[in-house]
Amino acid sequence: GDHGLHGADVPGPPGSHLPLGYRAPELFNMDEIHGGSPWGAGTLANGDGSRQPSKLELTVATTQGKSFAEVAKKLAA
Repeated sequence: GDHGLHGADVPGPPGSHLPLGYRAPELFNMDEIHGGSPWGAGTLANGDGSRQPSKLELTVATTQGKSFAEVAKKLAA
């Protein structure tokens, strides 16, 4: 069957997950309120969509995506 990778889940025991960790130094930024944690990228949002992801949140998401792609590439090799 198809065993494609989704999100930050990796093949392995049930519940296997590849957390972001502290690869993104932006997570230590205390100058602004932001989403994201060592478990992964995140965004704080209003229910009406008036708050969009900040530059910092997008940077953390990009860091996580690149990190995940590196692991996926190694697993596919």
